[in-house]
Amino acid sequence: MSDICRLEAGSASVPTSAGGRGGPPYKRFFMEDKQKSTVQLIWGILLLIAGIGVFFRIPQLMPKIKEIEHFDPYIIFIYFCFYLLGILLIVGGGKKVYHYLQQSKQDNSNT
Repeated sequence: MSDICRLEAGSASVPTSAGGRGGPPYKRFFMEDKQKSTVQLIWGILLLIAGIGVFFRIPQLMPKIKEIEHFDPYIIFIYFCFYLLGILLIVGGGKKVYHYLQQSKQDNSNT
């Protein structure tokens, strides 16, 4: 019975990749390391930009939120959450960019 038929029949087993080495068949569709690292760099830069954008947007948005009486007792918590979001975006993006630069430095020193 083929792997696909077993999956359709409700079997819990995962089909193996070609060659019988195990693992899911979609692994052969993964990008090469160079493409993956470039995508990670772009994603890191986008995270950085989004984090910086949050910091610019908070002063514009908070007066509108303060006008809503329901949120008045929670305004400090809302500030905290927005600034935490911005910090996490910046740190996450910076980490991705930093790792890309470190990997590029190691690749250049090995050649």
